[in-house]
Amino acid sequence: MRIANRLLACGACLAAVAGPAIVIAAGASSEPQSQAAQHDWPQLPAERWTFISLFSYSGLSGDRDGWNEAEFELSYRTSPKLTLGGRIDARDRSRATDTLYTALFSYRVTPAFEWHGALRLAPDADFSARQTYTAGLEWHWTEPVTLLFDVERLNFPEGPVDQYKPGVTHWFTERTFLTARYTYGRAFHEESFDAVSLRLNIGLADDRRLVLGIAHGADPEKDAAVPGVILTTADTYSAYYHVPLRPSLELIAGVEYEDRRDIYNRTTATVGFVKRF
Repeated sequence: MRIANRLLACGACLAAVAGPAIVIAAGASSEPQSQAAQHDWPQLPAERWTFISLFSYSGLSGDRDGWNEAEFELSYRTSPKLTLGGRIDARDRSRATDTLYTALFSYRVTPAFEWHGALRLAPDADFSARQTYTAGLEWHWTEPVTLLFDVERLNFPEGPVDQYKPGVTHWFTERTFLTARYTYGRAFHEESFDAVSLRLNIGLADDRRLVLGIAHGADPEKDAAVPGVILTTADTYSAYYHVPLRPSLELIAGVEYEDRRDIYNRTTATVGFVKRF
């Protein structure tokens, strides 16, 4: 199911609005459902709950303070068609801390067609969008191809930022696939920006996974201590490794590097767990 599969989205920094490393489990626009699940209605698994915990530390160039982020998500698959979830994010940047609360859902209209959405609120935000609204569609078009489209609005104190994100996934096997996305954005009703990203998910032996990502373009990233950073251009590279520790427990570890041109460089390390019950 799609909410669980969002764990594969390790390199899509410019395609999501979560923190730089926490994007591997956040955002409603990250990863298509598995190829096999797109032909028939799946059976409900014995483990219908999924709990995700992720922690990251980012070191920034110069004398800038590091970032700390933590995310906790709980989702429940109520039926073969519907999954509901909630998430809490805590972000600490430059001596300012934002706490974000998200409600999300995923609904499969047919075995090959799904729509999903999320609502995120950040009361008293210092650098995050105060409200974020996300909606998207996913269509298994042909045997090896899935089409994706998401739209997102972020409400900052400076004004709204809208993002439109078409994408396509090509399946090489059931566990190895490549996702390409293009983002077109419009900020504050007066400025346009865009970004592109590629993410390769490689299925390995013993249910292990390696996820490699690259992204280029502008995004609505902010840091309270870096005026004017929003909508600047960045190049981002990432690698994440997923290792099952037992049938219902998975370890995630990864690293990400971002070059935001003449503003800063960021290196992020992330570790987390996925527990199904």
